[in-house]
Amino acid sequence: LGVLCLVQSLTVKVEPKTEECFREDVKSGSPMTMIFQVTAGGQLDIDAAVYDPRGQVVQSWNKATDGRHHWTAGMTGNYKICFSNTMARWTPKWVSFYITKTESSNSAKLEHLDPIEKTIVHLTQGLTDLQEEQRQLRAVEKLHRDTIE
Repeated sequence: LGVLCLVQSLTVKVEPKTEECFREDVKSGSPMTMIFQVTAGGQLDIDAAVYDPRGQVVQSWNKATDGRHHWTAGMTGNYKICFSNTMARWTPKWVSFYITKTESSNSAKLEHLDPIEKTIVHLTQGLTDLQEEQRQLRAVEKLHRDTIE
């Protein structure tokens, strides 16, 4: 059983009246998580959306300070994540975001694994979730520290 967990994180400046998009190649059936936090700029709000390879909206947020979405890719292809600051007239926004993609190199189903392998899979997912939560807490801590200073 081989499980590969890929995590990408960025902080991006989204200028007023613009949209920044990022793409990720995903295999069908792969669990995905996207977490974002607006860390600076204006009212700390942004519009965000996740699109599937056909351009259909998987999840969207309007004037959000932060967001989190977990899904399983329904099809293989290029997923797009966009942050839009088109509502702002003068203020850029800084957005930190994380994309986690889990791919299994073995096609065995969970019910076909022995108890130790099942435990390893659950522990791996739990550790990934914990790391995501820790990243989000760090972003919130940075935001609060900047506000205090």
